[in-house]
Amino acid sequence: MGMIICIEFLHMVHMVKHYMYLKCVNNIIKYNMGDNMRFLDKRLTEISKNKSIILYAYCFLFIICFLLIVGQNFRLDPWTDDVYHKEVVKKFGSSLNFMLDQYKNWNSRYFTSFIMAYVMDKNIWLWRILNTFVLFLFFIYMSKSVYALHKYMQSSFYVLSIITLFMFCIFCIMPSPIWHSSITWVTGSFNYLWAGCALSISLYYLFNSLFNKEKIKLYQFIMLIPAALFACNTEQTALICITMYTILILYFILKEKYFDKYILILYLFIITSTLIIFLSPALPLRYAQEVKTWYPMFNDISLVQKAVYGYAYTVIYGFLLYNYLNTILLSVLLFAVLKKQYNNKILNIISLLPALYSLMYYIGINNKWIYSHLLYNADAFSKSIILNNYSEPFISLITGTLIIVIIIYCIFKIKWQNTELKYLTFLFFAAGLMSAFILSFSPTIYASKDRIWFIPFSMYALSIGMIFMENLKYIDIYSKKYVIIYLLLCICCILSIFFKVYR
Repeated sequence: MGMIICIEFLHMVHMVKHYMYLKCVNNIIKYNMGDNMRFLDKRLTEISKNKSIILYAYCFLFIICFLLIVGQNFRLDPWTDDVYHKEVVKKFGSSLNFMLDQYKNWNSRYFTSFIMAYVMDKNIWLWRILNTFVLFLFFIYMSKSVYALHKYMQSSFYVLSIITLFMFCIFCIMPSPIWHSSITWVTGSFNYLWAGCALSISLYYLFNSLFNKEKIKLYQFIMLIPAALFACNTEQTALICITMYTILILYFILKEKYFDKYILILYLFIITSTLIIFLSPALPLRYAQEVKTWYPMFNDISLVQKAVYGYAYTVIYGFLLYNYLNTILLSVLLFAVLKKQYNNKILNIISLLPALYSLMYYIGINNKWIYSHLLYNADAFSKSIILNNYSEPFISLITGTLIIVIIIYCIFKIKWQNTELKYLTFLFFAAGLMSAFILSFSPTIYASKDRIWFIPFSMYALSIGMIFMENLKYIDIYSKKYVIIYLLLCICCILSIFFKVYR
């Protein structure tokens, strides 16, 4: 991860140098050329402005990430694993010894254990600085992934800056417990934010290589090896990464007879890392302990019951309703693009149903019957199932599943520029849904709490970003009206996230 940070820093330095070069060339042309070169002069000025826009956006985003990570959480949390991980190097002698012990006896996430022990053995400021860069890179590569898939449409630094800040805004309205448990909590950040960042980097180079035919260079491949290992070091990210790589590699080899040798070699690293974590001797040991501690009824209920209860908790509640603000945002974006393409009243109403459902959740959260039956009270349900005193959440399953079907229907109804974008948007949405649902078959489903939704939410954010890019085709993004509305949205989201982190 440190190598990735260094390379990205050098890339930004190169961007600054290139920008200064363009300005110098521009000034030379102004000085030496006459009126017949004003068009070229204007074009170079436009390129310079575009380059400066993305630099300003990146600098602004980095400052925000710095304030969110460094400006809070001044001490380790004594009630969590933070203090334990800070002492493990002294106990085991080295980060490597700790990693080997964890892999054999408790935690299959070998790469995470090694890096976490190494960083925690140093001053807490090392974590703060590294976590700031990781959070920054996470937003950058999430936005670049969406941008790379639409590069043919509006290839400009202005569009890239818009999607970068938009993706950041999506995470600003993410529930604060997910922020705290996955990003600003020390131990949680290594397992979720760092893994999510590595996943976003791995996916970006996959998309850019296959869809834009930009071959991966040797230095990028070297950088991608630790990223791929880290991306496949957490169960949720490993399943997403290996699924995405498998589907897209097979698709491009079979349809276009195209492949990048570095992508194929990287795929081998992904498979290897995934096998390492799922074949760990610690898995059955931890499984037995977690059942005993957190979910004593786990072995007494059937596979179907696990699926039903887990689906209601991880998908209906966690994936869809817990992130109700982003479900509303997704619904509004679907409505906007479908209205432009069809302007059909029935389709308009259908596309707004997810927003209505989410508003019902927000309004009815204090109404006991609505919350527990139509919208699903996850906390009460998780407690009742452990006590073997639960009710079947059939109403919430039906209503929630209907909303998911509506979202998928609207995604397929959009007139995408090409078929690949349609199926990729669906894949992002499905990956988020399935990476949440897979936890139905883990005894830690309720014990892990809010952090289990960070990775599913990240994939949800990618699908929202894809639909946002489709809306840009129907908007004058250079108009004063759009800029004002967009700036107001960014300001509100930034205020929201600072309130969540600092309260």
